[in-house]
Amino acid sequence: MFKHLFINKMKILLKNKAMLFWTLIFPFVLGTFFQLALGNIGESFKMEVIPVAVVDNKYYQEDEILKGVISSLSEDNENKLFETVYVDESKAEAMLNNEEIDGYILLNENNNPQMVVKENGVNQTIIKSVLDEYLQMTSATKQMINYSPEAIYNGVLESMHKEKNYVVDDSTENIDFSINYFFTLIAMTCLYGSLIGLDVIKDCEANLSKRGARMCMAPVNKFKVIIASLFAGYVIQLVAIALLFAYLIFVFNINFGNQILPTVILSMVGCLAGTALGTFVGVSNKKSEGFKIGILIALTMTCCFFSGMMGVINIKVFFDETFPILAKINPINIITDGLYSLFAYNNLDVYYNCLMRISIFSLILIVLSYVFIRRKKYDSI
Repeated sequence: MFKHLFINKMKILLKNKAMLFWTLIFPFVLGTFFQLALGNIGESFKMEVIPVAVVDNKYYQEDEILKGVISSLSEDNENKLFETVYVDESKAEAMLNNEEIDGYILLNENNNPQMVVKENGVNQTIIKSVLDEYLQMTSATKQMINYSPEAIYNGVLESMHKEKNYVVDDSTENIDFSINYFFTLIAMTCLYGSLIGLDVIKDCEANLSKRGARMCMAPVNKFKVIIASLFAGYVIQLVAIALLFAYLIFVFNINFGNQILPTVILSMVGCLAGTALGTFVGVSNKKSEGFKIGILIALTMTCCFFSGMMGVINIKVFFDETFPILAKINPINIITDGLYSLFAYNNLDVYYNCLMRISIFSLILIVLSYVFIRRKKYDSI
C-alpha cells in the first residue's frame, strides 16, 4: 500500500507545473544569471604586480636597507609586489610620462626616499605604504641606537625587523566571496521544498481541497497517506538539488569544495526543513492555497535577502551582527553558513553547529505539524 501511495503521489506532483517551476526551473535560471554576472568577478580582486622604477643613484647604492626592501618585494615568487627597473632620473621621468610605470622612487642626499607619481590610484597608494613603513622602521632604529647603542649587539634591532603573524588562518586558499551567492541558491532550493509540502497537505486535508475531502473519506490510514506523499515530494526535492549541484559543477565549474558527504547530508536535512515548513504552513491555518504559497515564497525570499543573495555580502554581515538571534534561526542563513564552512575551513565545528540548528528547526516544525493534524476534526465532509 505504501509503495502504491508513494508512486501515485509522485506522478501527481510531477504534473504540477507551478511546483516544478519553483523547485526545478527557477533555481537553474537564477544560477545561470549568477554565473553570467559573477563568473569572473574574483579575477578583478587579484593583486597585480606593480611596475615601478628606482633611480639608481649613489644615495640609493649606499642605502643597504632600502635596497634590501625593494629587492625582496621584486623577487619572482608568489609574494612579488613590484616589477622593478633601475634607471637614472631622466629615464624614470620619461617612463612615468609614457605610463610605463606607476611611479618611481628617488633617494635624495638626506636619505629620504621620495615617491614621484603622475596620478593617484591604488598602486600608487601601495607604493607609498611601502615607503612609509620603511621610514617608520628606519626612524625607530635610529632612535633606538641613539638611546641605547648596545641594542646593536643584544639582538633588539633584529627582533624589531622581524615580522610575526599571531593570527592563525584556518581557511583554504583562493576563497572567492561570490561563492556565497551559489550557496544561498542551494539553500533557497532546499527551502522551496516547502511548496511540495504544502501541495501534499492540500491534497490530504478535507478543508483545503475536494481531493482532500475524498482522501479523508477513503478507507486508508490518513498518516500513512501523508507520510507516503511527503516522502514522494522529498525524493523529488532531493533530485532537484542533485541536478542543481551537477549543473553548477559540470556546466559552470563552480567549486563547492571537496567535502562531498557532509555537503550531501546538509542538503538532505535542508530539503527536510523545506518540506516541514510547507507542511506546517499548510496545516496551521485555513487560508487559501494562493495565500499560503505567497507566504512561503515571501518568507523564502526574505530569508535569502538577509543571507546576502540580493546584494553585497555586507548585508549578511550586518544582519548577523545586528540581529544574531534571527540570523541563527534563519534556515537559509544556516544552510549557507554550513556549506560555506565546508568550503572555507579545515575543521567541521561550524558545520556541525549549522547541521544541529537546521535539524532542530526541522524537528520543531514536524512536531507542530503533527499536533495540528491530530487536532483536526470535521463536522461534515
